Amino acid sequence: MSSTNVLSMTESDSFLDKKSTSTDSSDEEKRETWDSPRTFVLVLLGYAVGLGNVWRFPYLCYTYGGGAFLIPYFFFVVVAGIPMFFLEIALGQFTKLSAIEVWKIAPCMKGIGYGCALVNGFCGIYYITVLAWSCLYLFHSVMPGDLPWTTCDNWWNTPNCTSGLISAGANLSAAMEVAVNSTATPMTPLAAVTSSIVSNRAAMPAAEFWKHYILRQSSGLDEVGSFENWPMILAFLVSWIFIYFCVFKGVASSGKIVYISATAPYLMLLVLFIRGMTLPGAFKGIAYLFRPDFQKLAMSETWVNAGSQIFYTYGICFTVLFAFGSYNPKNNNCYKQAIALVFSGSATSLFSSFVIFSILGHLSHTQGIKMEDVADQGTCIST
Repeated sequence: MSSTNVLSMTESDSFLDKKSTSTDSSDEEKRETWDSPRTFVLVLLGYAVGLGNVWRFPYLCYTYGGGAFLIPYFFFVVVAGIPMFFLEIALGQFTKLSAIEVWKIAPCMKGIGYGCALVNGFCGIYYITVLAWSCLYLFHSVMPGDLPWTTCDNWWNTPNCTSGLISAGANLSAAMEVAVNSTATPMTPLAAVTSSIVSNRAAMPAAEFWKHYILRQSSGLDEVGSFENWPMILAFLVSWIFIYFCVFKGVASSGKIVYISATAPYLMLLVLFIRGMTLPGAFKGIAYLFRPDFQKLAMSETWVNAGSQIFYTYGICFTVLFAFGSYNPKNNNCYKQAIALVFSGSATSLFSSFVIFSILGHLSHTQGIKMEDVADQGTCIST
């Protein structure tokens, strides 16, 4: 091969910068860097505490075999989670480019960057909605007086609203008595009696606050609804404004905010864990979480959801890891960081499951119903 061809190949591989004469030091000056490796680790820890860990993972364990679900989950952690997590951080750190521009290393695969950006845009739409829900709950939590989801004298409550946690067994007994006295005859179908029981079952004020005040869902896509839910609109705007002020100065601002945003969720989870484990019936929920149902492993859906959960747990293919890695110095040891952060993300998922299921176990114990009937999927991102 001639020296001219070698020179041509060398110049074509200079995707880091259009000017092949640039040095590593000039590349470093063009791109901001994290204050320290500790800041980078905290950023990724904060990124790990998301809806995928706190919301989706416990739901999948609840649905697909409890402890048995951990088998396909950790299988995909090893074969997909660790390699892809390290790949995205390493590519970002090496090229110092964004998730789209990084694919200059292989131009034929540039569509991956655009696809990831599109997925991230769609996820951002409902993630910001969940953040708006949180802001609305936080606002009502700091207002003086009784919490609105603990009483039944609000405009959104229905006649079935019952303050406090009342045993579902008592509710069913009362409903059965009503059904038998008013509608049941020796020839009444069992379905009719069951329907009457369900319709007379008491509803918790927290559930009605969620459904009738926060969500205010319309009957379907054909009914757009109205702007009456103005508290939610304001919370939505406040969420976007808050995010803007967190990132508008780039690494300079987000690198400082992360010391709060990364540690506060873990502190809140710890408080909720301690509180949850002291509630009656908490260990019933924990036992249900890790009770294996190996028959679920024969379902392809279990393996598909375990594989997809890896992307939610570690934030793979969401463009974020490329960006975070691009702010690292090129001599940063991202391999050790990637390994540690992968297992930290999985540990966060398991810890969040303890928190969620301790509360579900308490609800099952207090209401006198089975664990299978406690959780209502309703409006969620789990699927």
